[in-house]
Amino acid sequence: MGLEQTRLAEQANTNIENSDLFKKIKTQIENMFDESKDPQETVKIFMEKIEPFFNYVDKKILSAEKITEIKDSLQACGNIADKNQFTDAVMNALRPVIRVKEEHAVEFEEAQMQTMNKEGGFIAINRLLSYGIYGPIVHLHAPPGKTVEGKRKLYLDGLAELAKIINQNPEIEEITATSHLVAEHQGLFKMLGFTVGDLPEESRKEHFAGEERELKIAKISREDFLKRFLK
Repeated sequence: MGLEQTRLAEQANTNIENSDLFKKIKTQIENMFDESKDPQETVKIFMEKIEPFFNYVDKKILSAEKITEIKDSLQACGNIADKNQFTDAVMNALRPVIRVKEEHAVEFEEAQMQTMNKEGGFIAINRLLSYGIYGPIVHLHAPPGKTVEGKRKLYLDGLAELAKIINQNPEIEEITATSHLVAEHQGLFKMLGFTVGDLPEESRKEHFAGEERELKIAKISREDFLKRFLK
């Protein structure tokens, strides 16, 4: 490898390590290790989380052979008892996955959307809006959409479609949404009729481990939601 190729490779690795995804996954791995105290159990839990992504990702950009190689590397991490060494080894194994996000953002987001919906039990309305029904509550989920154009129309169309679903389910009493998007766009959610508040710390630890961005929860009653979005 020439000097220029070496420099480019080192820069690519630096970019990966500085990415939000790298930092988020690393924090999640550290938290999982702390909870289980068992590297093999941590690997097992993480493999269950990442398996849907491997199923959904375009095999033209992450081949079946490469996925097998990543899985084998992750399994080998189960033999590392030291937390720091374990975390470094897992993150090294995951570099090809994070590289996909850097080089094929659209395809990565598509797979990420399907993975998050699968993991959270959400139903997709469109590319940018999914939902889950939990007793009397509908919880909105907004998959990553940095690569998607026409976001405003997709969100509004999705809310109108959701209103039809809620109208057909009289047991639903409230619609909620929790994410960094709520925190970043509080004015927009309030304009749409939601009230915005702080997320309880226990909910953050349970559902958003590794998320360093500010999070808020938005809520709206069934009646107010249908008044605004049911056509």
